[in-house]
Amino acid sequence: HPLIRDILNGVKMLMDSGLTLILCWVPGHCGITGNEIADLNARQATEEPTSSFVHINSDYQSVVERAVWSGWNSEWRFMENQKLWEVKKSVSSWSSSCRTKKLPDGTIVQSRREEVILARLRIGTAIYVQPSNPPECETC
Repeated sequence: HPLIRDILNGVKMLMDSGLTLILCWVPGHCGITGNEIADLNARQATEEPTSSFVHINSDYQSVVERAVWSGWNSEWRFMENQKLWEVKKSVSSWSSSCRTKKLPDGTIVQSRREEVILARLRIGTAIYVQPSNPPECETC
């Protein structure tokens, strides 16, 4: 995963520069009642006997997708005071920004970074996009 690779590269760079680095795991659910209940339920679910019923993913995928999109759209309607809602009234895709990139193994995936930048430009928060130095020609 690119994020993990970036973190590992950063750790290596810090250690190569002579710094001592101590990583500490901080459980994100600790002390949050709703999350602890979810963890408890998840643990209990692993202790239950497995079902012998065979689920065929393709049979349920479209039903689940429709339910998720419908629920998301319903929640979205309550976001009227949010900047993004002002420029996008539904959760459907922005067909004008379907950016893709090709991974080294040939897999084509959506470019999350470009999607974020385009969304920030649309809602006027592009100041959070990290600036980069403009490319220079050989004579500059």
